[in-house]
Amino acid sequence: MKKLFKHQEVGVAWILAHPRALLADVMRLGKTAQAIESAQHLWLRGAIDSVLVIAPGEIARSVWAAEDGGQIREFTHVPSRLMLIRSGKSQSWQYEPDDWNGTDKQLSWQVTNYELARRPERLKVLLASITPRTMLILDEASAVKSPSSAQTKACFALSQVCERVLLLNGTPHGDSPGDLYAPFKIIDPSIIGCKNHYQFIAQFARMGGFRKLRNVKTETGWRKMMQPVQIVGWTNTEVLYDRTKPYVL
Repeated sequence: MKKLFKHQEVGVAWILAHPRALLADVMRLGKTAQAIESAQHLWLRGAIDSVLVIAPGEIARSVWAAEDGGQIREFTHVPSRLMLIRSGKSQSWQYEPDDWNGTDKQLSWQVTNYELARRPERLKVLLASITPRTMLILDEASAVKSPSSAQTKACFALSQVCERVLLLNGTPHGDSPGDLYAPFKIIDPSIIGCKNHYQFIAQFARMGGFRKLRNVKTETGWRKMMQPVQIVGWTNTEVLYDRTKPYVL
């Protein structure tokens, strides 16, 4: 088992104190290691029974769940059962630390990819396999930045079951503050304070450019009006960042 660096120990303590959050360390600072260590601490406390990890395909296979070189294996210090769910087949392994003297129970890990999780038949199986005592980890969470995508909707459905939700993403808003809406809806819809994406756009986006004929509700009733439909900039970003800041490390 590898030891954590000091900044990773700080990250683990922060994750343990924040049941639903975003870890935004930049690349190569060990977000995966911090997530794995946090899950093990929670299992030892009796707070969770299992972990569901969703990541891009190659990262799921090689970074998280490789039998010999994956990071779950590398950082495991409690009895663990790992299942890698792939298209067409699943693989499973068990890890038992040599110096373990505790319970005969195991921390259960499921690792899969976004492409599978968004398929309705696969999502149904995943939903049946988790409980409120499952920790949901979404790696490379820029994969869920589109509010309308199937994988974003699938991950939101999973997040509604799990009490603990952790997103990992070194560039949480990319080039656009608009990329924050969907991930924070998954973490907790109340954080940003908008009931839906339309309300988010109305509060934080500046519209311009191309115009389209739309039905608009006015004081005298509904009227057809030409309205801008392109986002040309953002406003009130200080409000957006203030609302999300407590949930980001």
